[in-house]
Amino acid sequence: MSKVIERSGIIYSMSDLMHVDSRGSEKSIRIVAEKTDPDTNHIHYSINCLSKSDFGSYTDLSDMFNSKRKLDDKFRVALLIPTGLGASVGGHAGDGGSTARLFASVCDELVTHPNVVNGCDFNEMTDNTMYVEGYTLSRYIMGQIGLQKPSQNRVLVVVDGSADPVYVTAAINVVNAARVSYGLNCPEIVVMKEPFTMTSTWSEEGRAVGEIDGIDRLLTILDRRHGSYDAVAITSLTHIPEEVRNHYYAKGGVNPWGGVESMLTHAVSHCFSVPCAHAPMMESQEVENLDFGVVDPRWASETVSLTYLPCVLKGLNKAPRIIESSSDVDCMVMPRRCFGIPTLAAHKRGIPIIAVEDKLEVGGIDCCDYVDAIRAKNYLEAAGIVSALRSGISIESLRRPIKSVKVERC
Repeated sequence: MSKVIERSGIIYSMSDLMHVDSRGSEKSIRIVAEKTDPDTNHIHYSINCLSKSDFGSYTDLSDMFNSKRKLDDKFRVALLIPTGLGASVGGHAGDGGSTARLFASVCDELVTHPNVVNGCDFNEMTDNTMYVEGYTLSRYIMGQIGLQKPSQNRVLVVVDGSADPVYVTAAINVVNAARVSYGLNCPEIVVMKEPFTMTSTWSEEGRAVGEIDGIDRLLTILDRRHGSYDAVAITSLTHIPEEVRNHYYAKGGVNPWGGVESMLTHAVSHCFSVPCAHAPMMESQEVENLDFGVVDPRWASETVSLTYLPCVLKGLNKAPRIIESSSDVDCMVMPRRCFGIPTLAAHKRGIPIIAVEDKLEVGGIDCCDYVDAIRAKNYLEAAGIVSALRSGISIESLRRPIKSVKVERC
């Protein structure tokens, strides 16, 4: 039986991340640098692996940073806010949506991933936003693939049939509502009688991760329908302890759903190279009836939704398809206290990185220690930096105090 799991390891330098390989029948789908050992300077990393799968292929990461950048007359920005780290902006339930709209206003195209704009029943991303799942977004930043926005996708919807029939019916109703309200093209809804299982857990550093058992059942469904869809929306139960859920709504911290959701969508994107996003299902009518009172605005959307699915359907409706090659982004914006393959790829390929001083619940590594980056105090300042880059204005000319230009007499 196939599963998606997380393993940990230690490397000697950040550049060694690109040489982290899969083990045996396991295929790497996500790599995160978690912290630096202050005594040895070794780097602790975690790797998400898809095990025992006949779908997809493994590509050596060391071959993914060699492609030359391709630019055109459009100014593109990538906004990356990794899930499972508790970022104060974009780390919860669509609370990065207004930030994404700001960046979309200062560029021609904004490339970002679902958890930034997904807010359950809300997704207010702009028309010039490219909704790209994290695994695909990483490959795009590496220069391995291109992206092309279609007029519309055929969105296959897969529903966990083990859930309370009330919520299975609700998911079907949401799809039909999307069809009549904005014209969603859904060729089929598949209700899985024997679904895979998703369990949320935590890494040693406190990052939200998880384990997925029986994912081969889902992959088989997608393989048999290959060619009949352009994007995949999945809604399924996620096993989270009651005390963890209640603590999150009452006191905050790291969103417990995001980590295992990213493991699922990374696996699907790896195997089929299609846009993909996941919405958790309501666990029970008892949970639906819980009253959490007035919660933090960053996760308020989760307390008012029944299915959490509308945001996913809207994002996938026009999510970009994968093509062989396309123009690259002109800069990448990300929290300063995180590091992964996209950061290293942007650095290696000469894509300017804007590192934002945003608070993360879990973040033991400073990307500025390993890559050249333009530092910003917050996302408002970062948007100004993006605007300056687009306008061809030197960032140094806007800082105060400003140093005199270096003069060398030969």
